[in-house]
Amino acid sequence: MDPIDNMLDLLGSDRKIDFAAQVEGFNNYNVTLEEYPCDTHRLKQVIQLVKEKSGWGKSLPKGKGIGFAAHRSFLTYVACVVEVEVDDNNNIKIPMVHFAIDCGVPVNPDRIRAQFEGGAAFGASLALKSEINVKNGAVMEENFNNYLVARMEDAPINTAVHFVENEEKPTGVGNPLFPRLYLHFAMPFLWRPEKGLRDCQ
Repeated sequence: MDPIDNMLDLLGSDRKIDFAAQVEGFNNYNVTLEEYPCDTHRLKQVIQLVKEKSGWGKSLPKGKGIGFAAHRSFLTYVACVVEVEVDDNNNIKIPMVHFAIDCGVPVNPDRIRAQFEGGAAFGASLALKSEINVKNGAVMEENFNNYLVARMEDAPINTAVHFVENEEKPTGVGNPLFPRLYLHFAMPFLWRPEKGLRDCQ
């Protein structure tokens, strides 16, 4: 089944999920679920928006893949589609990243776009470059000479940020892009077994 259709099917009918009743000690970022509920309708909206804007479902040539993930974090709903390209020498390029965001009323849209554009580059670092090794209880990496981060050639070539328009209260936009970044980048490789992720590093 298509991953996005599967996600929408799993979410089912629109409802507000009472995690406090299901998870002991559930902390809704120190606010009540009545004030900021976990709303499946809003999650579905970002998924549907990113599906539309990214052209999800289009045919891709050999060596190209596309990944998707969605979540709620810091009271904000985010969905992301990442296009990844691997050439015959196993070099990885990220031609396009699409984010769909429901953060309530976007108080400063340009700043939010910048945050997510930078986050896409940071996500490329986490997925493709950054590594921490521990030996005899000590971290081996000392600085950016051996803890690698994405350079210009590694960063996404294009990043588009799309907002769900509503009148909900503003919510966080600093960290909601990070929790699923590994999955965004990994999924294209899972769908392209001839170019497994391990072979591309």
